[in-house]
Amino acid sequence: MSSAVPHLEAAQQHSLISLLHQAQKALDDLLPSLALQFITRAIETHPSSPSPLPYTLLGVAHMDLMQAAEDDPDASDGTVATSANAAIDAFQRAVELDVQGKEYEPLLYLGQMGGGGLESLEWYRRGVEVIERRMVGEDDERERMLMEKKMSDALCSMAEIFMTDCCDEPDAEASCERYALRACEVAPSNPDAYSTLASLRLSQCRPDDARTAIQTSMDLWYISPSSLFSPVPPSSPSSSSPSSSSPSSSPKVPQPAYPARLNLVKLLLELGLHIRALDVLRTVEEENDEDPEGWYLYGWCLYRMGGGGVEDEELEPKSQPGDRSDRGECWVEAHECFEHFLQLYERFGAEEGMREHCEQLMSEIAEYLEANPVQDRAMDEDEVDYERDEEEEDVMDM
Repeated sequence: MSSAVPHLEAAQQHSLISLLHQAQKALDDLLPSLALQFITRAIETHPSSPSPLPYTLLGVAHMDLMQAAEDDPDASDGTVATSANAAIDAFQRAVELDVQGKEYEPLLYLGQMGGGGLESLEWYRRGVEVIERRMVGEDDERERMLMEKKMSDALCSMAEIFMTDCCDEPDAEASCERYALRACEVAPSNPDAYSTLASLRLSQCRPDDARTAIQTSMDLWYISPSSLFSPVPPSSPSSSSPSSSSPSSSPKVPQPAYPARLNLVKLLLELGLHIRALDVLRTVEEENDEDPEGWYLYGWCLYRMGGGGVEDEELEPKSQPGDRSDRGECWVEAHECFEHFLQLYERFGAEEGMREHCEQLMSEIAEYLEANPVQDRAMDEDEVDYERDEEEEDVMDM
């Protein structure tokens, strides 16, 4: 009888692993409801398992369901809150089961779900500490690179919290600086790290350093269709961004996630790098051409290229090719983008402030075009490439 116990335990362990494998595959296939079935069965049939993995996957499934509910205009706030609370409970249970302190993922997820502030900072801090311990003696290069990216992303989140929720803390700027620079040092090939550093430099009224950092971020993943632009060598950490090697003829890393690229567009527009903003917006459109925010940003970018919104002139480069000289042509295209935004707004909704701003700009554009009629001619690719080259030279000369 006793000799059969190990075999029984091995079979049960195999069953648990199989269920979790199927759950992970369902999550990878964007089927969180199916994943939830496998995970629930794994937990119910193996209630005494000491592994935190089932609860980590359970939290991920609920978090995916929460995000799906947030994107569903028909979903109620209660549905979103229920999934969010279930995710937090699952991640906290995973942390409780991790008696050896080796699992960083539930800690990082709790930092993400914490809503910002000091609570999120503490979860991220604990997650980073676990990653640091795990990296000691890690021989698997792929696993090490994964942990470096996770750690860099967590440090970026910590820096962003000090730029927002905890900006009034006594050491907010120094802490933000430390985490942003460390994020770049830990994973020099992480574009999000340099974008975070650019946001910090902009908040410090150092626009030239911000442009250099954002250029480094884009050089890591974006390649112009004609590959005409020249990369900007990153400068030292003390001035703008940690050093990294020059980009090759093809991207070294995957492009940032969709939300990160939307934020990147906003940062590029703040820095007056309109051609680069259009570059990123094209990748956004390729991934989702029915996102109202994407078309709003398209219109805002073209409006700015035509000379609109000059209230932040001190942040603009001294020379912006294409801006102000072709106001009519840029504003015709901007008006078309805003019209498309309003059509999508009626279908999918968006922030009310976007709609109001869009209608305000359309009124201004219509008034200008009525007094200054122009031919409806879109810029061709050669013009865009030329302006991109000129914009790159402006950044390099700073």
